[in-house]
Amino acid sequence: MRDAADFHRRFSDLVSGLEGVAAVIVFIDDLDRCLPETVVDTFEAIRLFLNAPRTAYVVAASRDIVESAVDSRYPELRKRDGSGIGHDYLEKMLQLQVRVPPLSASETEAYVNLLVTELHLDDAGFSSACEALRARRGTDPFGATYNSGLAGEVLGELLTPGLSADLAWASAVSPALSDGLRGNPRQIKRFLNDLRWRQKTAERRGVELRADVLAKLMVLEEQDGGDFQTLFDWQFGSEGPSRQIVLAQAVVRADAPPPPRAAEQSRPAKKKAAAEPDLSVADANDEDPRAVQAAAAEAAAAEQAEAWAALPRTRSWLRLPPDLSQIDLRPYFTYFRDRLVVGTSASALRPALQALLGRLTSEIPLVAREAVGACESLQPADQNDVVAALLDTAARRPDGPVLDAAAALAGRLPRTAATVCDALGRIPHASLPPLKIPGLLLRLPDGPEKAALASGWTASGVPAVAAAAAASSRPRPAGRT
Repeated sequence: MRDAADFHRRFSDLVSGLEGVAAVIVFIDDLDRCLPETVVDTFEAIRLFLNAPRTAYVVAASRDIVESAVDSRYPELRKRDGSGIGHDYLEKMLQLQVRVPPLSASETEAYVNLLVTELHLDDAGFSSACEALRARRGTDPFGATYNSGLAGEVLGELLTPGLSADLAWASAVSPALSDGLRGNPRQIKRFLNDLRWRQKTAERRGVELRADVLAKLMVLEEQDGGDFQTLFDWQFGSEGPSRQIVLAQAVVRADAPPPPRAAEQSRPAKKKAAAEPDLSVADANDEDPRAVQAAAAEAAAAEQAEAWAALPRTRSWLRLPPDLSQIDLRPYFTYFRDRLVVGTSASALRPALQALLGRLTSEIPLVAREAVGACESLQPADQNDVVAALLDTAARRPDGPVLDAAAALAGRLPRTAATVCDALGRIPHASLPPLKIPGLLLRLPDGPEKAALASGWTASGVPAVAAAAAASSRPRPAGRT
């Protein structure tokens, strides 16, 4: 074989001479899971076979990942605008593109319920259920095909009490999986595999985990790791259900949350009571100190629960069954240890300071600003405890509002600036949200600590972080504010 043209001719002759073969179709799946070199080498190999008679090549892969692989293989071949050649490369290689859409909400529900059903039925029973569902889908391709309400009609006598109970929670969490996992079948199946694995692990230890409770916690784990950590922090050290989740579920049951503005306006008086009650417990009065402390703890828990339940994503999650207000979640959190930080400094704060920390990290700007102001009236020791807890949270969740709160607090309490700047500088640069850096440097008080922090960010190996820090450190032109 002398060259590629000779190979192509011989291959074409071979295919043409095949008797009883209409076409040779080559399927290449999961190409986007390969290393960039393998991706490009595969396409280069395909080129040798293109245009041969009665041949076709079907490539299943994420186009974005394949384009990125081509760009990384040929970094020197960039366009004037800086973009790579991956897009043009695939345009020349592919003659037909079929984009597979994500599962719709009803399709996600049917898929989740089918995976659950498969665990309860034998092969014959499951095949029968699938045939019935295909028939339903043929008459209404966009309607509901399989949910807990239709299970009896689809399964008939195959529907057992255990399967009916599992279908109830599966249907309940399906909307959250559709939104949170974007209808990705592989991720949905992984979710259910993780759930079953955690249940089986608990069973071997003699612990029974309710599937509906576990699924609800896993939905929050998938959607927002910060909120999941918050829920654990509340449960940590509590005997039985945490007071915050009891109150948050009560807010949802009442279905009458105060509008955000009304909630903000109604908080100042409550904030003062929550932030300062135990600072004067030692004052001479006729009240039982234990009763005062209990009232302070209840006020703090109520405020935390109200602020948490007011967030739209959290409110939607709280509405998912089951109601967690009567459930001790401690056994469940044992099987999430890889995602949790145990024994944070926030859990060691007094109730009033825990409430203040919750307001400092609020996503409502007015609430956070007022909490920063409330910190100025605290004793220095309490200020140090709040700053330590805030920085501990920032190290775990740098993508939330915690970084802004830490910088704003350093601006109001300059003596804490060195501690705050040092902690911010130790956060991995790749975890920093570049868009936050200008605001952080603006809020931090001027001084050598701030200059060192900005210099470290500018010299970081993360281009977006370095660019944001460098731009924020440049002096502004005269006459501009």
